[in-house]
This record gives sequence, C-alpha cells and structure tokens, in this order.
Amino acid sequence: MVPIRTLLYGYGYWGTRLGRVLTAHPAFDVVGLVETSAAAARRFKDEYPHIPVHDPDLVEPAGLADLAVVATPASTHHLVAKRLLSLDLDVVVSKPLGLSVREAKELTELAEERDLQLMVDLTYLFTPAVQRIREVSKDGAIGFPSFVSSNRSNLGLIQPDCSVVWDLAVHDFAIIEYVLGATPSWVSAHTGTHELSTFASTASITCQFGETLASIFVTWESSVKVRSMVFGGTQGVLVFDDTRIEGKLLHVPGEIVETTNRALVEERSVSYSVGEPTPYLLAEAEALMIEFDHIARQCRERKDEMQTSKLALHGVAAAEACELSAKNAGCLVRVDMK
Repeated sequence: MVPIRTLLYGYGYWGTRLGRVLTAHPAFDVVGLVETSAAAARRFKDEYPHIPVHDPDLVEPAGLADLAVVATPASTHHLVAKRLLSLDLDVVVSKPLGLSVREAKELTELAEERDLQLMVDLTYLFTPAVQRIREVSKDGAIGFPSFVSSNRSNLGLIQPDCSVVWDLAVHDFAIIEYVLGATPSWVSAHTGTHELSTFASTASITCQFGETLASIFVTWESSVKVRSMVFGGTQGVLVFDDTRIEGKLLHVPGEIVETTNRALVEERSVSYSVGEPTPYLLAEAEALMIEFDHIARQCRERKDEMQTSKLALHGVAAAEACELSAKNAGCLVRVDMK
C-alpha cells in the first residue's frame, strides 16, 4: 500500500513527538517540515537530514502532500488548518481545534463541504485504559454513571497563547464525552494565574454530562505529576492512574443500598458494601501509534469512526464557557455548541 504523503507543520514540543511517530509509521511518508523557527528547523534536520524543511510562505502543500499534521501554537491552529483545508488536504490538528466555537465550527464545516477528513490529536482516547473504561462502562460494570473526578497536574508546560483549560482540560472533556456518550451541558469554573503566566495556569471546573456530574482539576504549577480519573456509578468505580507502571486501571465494586439490618434502621436508612479492587490487564501499546493507525485508515477509507473533530468542537465550546464562568466568579454557564 502506498504511504500517505504527509507534511508536518511545526517542530516544537508536540511537533517533535508527532514527527517521531510519523517517520516511524509505515503508513506515512513525511515529505517535509514547514517551520518558521530556525532553531526548530535545525533540530529537525539533525534528526532527519533526508527530509526537506520548507518556508511556509514559499511551500505549495497541495503539490507535495495529501495530509497535513498541524503542531503549531494553539492560536494558529485555525488559520493554518483553514488554509490547508482550502487546498483540499486532509488535516490532523493538535488540540485545541480552535480558540473559539466560531473558529472550530468554521473548520468542521469547511471539511464537510469539501469532503475532507479533519482529525484532532486527542491521544488519550486511544489509550488501552480509556478504551477499556468505555467498554466496561457500557457493559454496566459500575452501574449507572453518577460522577467523574479528574486531576491533570504537572509542572508546565506553560503556554504563551492559551490557558490551562485549553491546554489540558480539553483532554478531559473529550474523554468524558467519549466514555459516557453525553455532551457537556453547563460548566462552573474558577481559575488562578501564576505570576509568570499570561493566562490562567490553574483551573477547577465542575460540569454536567447528561446526568453525570464531573469535577476537573488542571494545573501547570504542580511539581508532582498527576494523571488520574475516577468514573463512579451506582455499583462501583473505575480508577485510572496513568502515572502507574502496573495497575493503571482498577475496578472497585461497591454500592449504597437500602438497609435491611434492623439494628441500623433507627440510625440510618442505607448500608454500604465495598468489594476488592480488581486490576484490568491492558494491552502494551503506545496510544500515539494506535491513533495514527486510525488516522491512516480514516484517510484511506474516508470513514470518521472516532469523530475526534466533533469531540474537539464540543471541548472548545466547554472551554469557552469555562472562560466566561471564571470571569464571572464561577457562575454557571451553559455550553453553547452553536
């Protein structure tokens, strides 16, 4: 099968990560890097001397490639992706899809009008753990989903053009919607800003997905890395800790039921049961390689099974609502997808 001719836009932190996967993946032929930074271009040439580097003002993408992977700063995603879609290229964009619902919708509508594939790099959706959480949740392992708690903390990377909500919380919005199959309906957000950050560097968010309440905490200011999510239901919880080498995903059964113990009736009307934690055996696989397996299939078969652009659009709407809520002392804001 002929590899997909691919142009990589940007070789910063995310571009380096994507470049290594693309050059190693047999489904893609990286035909060039498009980069404005001389330092990034030199770094790329040191790693891949056989791949040309192009000036964005001089390159003609439509003549070179069939797919463009955009790993430029968040504030440029809309403009770069719009130009590439206008040239009839399929596009993969690093999250976020845009910095407003207007920007994100313009891209999804342009892709649909031109019958192009627009994909967003939401790598966590492709992890074996998140895939398993979705599977066992749908099978009723935790009963009716009632809450989600997420903590995504790290020391940096502080972004120069967007807040921590756009950088980190968009992962959680996508994961929760993907697992539950429900879109965010409202948010309440409080934020704080480090003195060396232009935008909010810490955020505490409460939001509603269908009938499930979610609590999301994200920060660039933590010297302890935390990547944890708890999906709770009427019959137990799923605990995902991505920092663990083993036992990343645990199922802990437990429920609250009406008490049948006569001795407890006068004290309380419920009783509690908690089972033993059970680890799930997860496949040893790199999520980014799985993701680009899927992207290759989508480009060739023209089928959008994961609908990452739709999930990313909803995440943009939730992030935009968070900004409005934070500016108004955490007041409840409806998530407007329009």
